[in-house]
Amino acid sequence: MGLPRVHRLRNRRDFNQVYNHGVRRSTEHLTLRALHVSSVHIPAGDSQTSDSHPDVCDRSVSTGVHTTIQPTQIGVVVSLKVSKRAVVRNRIRRRIQAAIRELLPQMAPSWKVVVIARPGLIQCNYQEILQQLKQLLTDSQVLYGHS
Repeated sequence: MGLPRVHRLRNRRDFNQVYNHGVRRSTEHLTLRALHVSSVHIPAGDSQTSDSHPDVCDRSVSTGVHTTIQPTQIGVVVSLKVSKRAVVRNRIRRRIQAAIRELLPQMAPSWKVVVIARPGLIQCNYQEILQQLKQLLTDSQVLYGHS
């Protein structure tokens, strides 16, 4: 069972946005890139705001101010460097997603997060993945109570 649809980061544009503007944190087996959506600056007078960034912001009609009220979206990347076998890569991706599902209720809204597996992750069990992921999310201030 993967992540709920509203919490999935799917578009290349969103991944590139996180890579280009997000903070980077690393552990021995995982790298995390995180971007708070309100830190993306979109001009209030931009006429294409609702068309070009429908998932990023909502424009308040009365005030003209952009507000972000979207759930945290997460993408998981497991490259060929981790393993040449798709079965192994998919198993790692499912373990990471299961750890994310466990931590999802503690995450603050309006974040875009990319979790990148590193080659040594094959030897890690679920508890090690969960512990490293929790550390990365805490360091990047994505978890509640740490912002």
